[in-house]
Amino acid sequence: MGAMKRELHRLADVVIYGNPETITREFNKVAGLADGGAIELLAYAVEDARYMSPLCECGADYYAELHAKYPQVVEHTNGQGDNA
Repeated sequence: MGAMKRELHRLADVVIYGNPETITREFNKVAGLADGGAIELLAYAVEDARYMSPLCECGADYYAELHAKYPQVVEHTNGQGDNA
């Protein structure tokens, strides 16, 4: 898996499991990209998150269920800090 694909998967985890502080921190890192591709990268990360997340009914709240089912992913995603 290439570096860009790994980064997209990492950002997708942030979209799915991240708390607001983690999402803000990681999206600000992406916004600082010099090549101007930040919006495109974020769009692909959100699309990747859709593929990774379980299918759900429109409007259903499955956030709490995901957090209960995968607490280690939530903890890892939100604990990455600046060393991600």
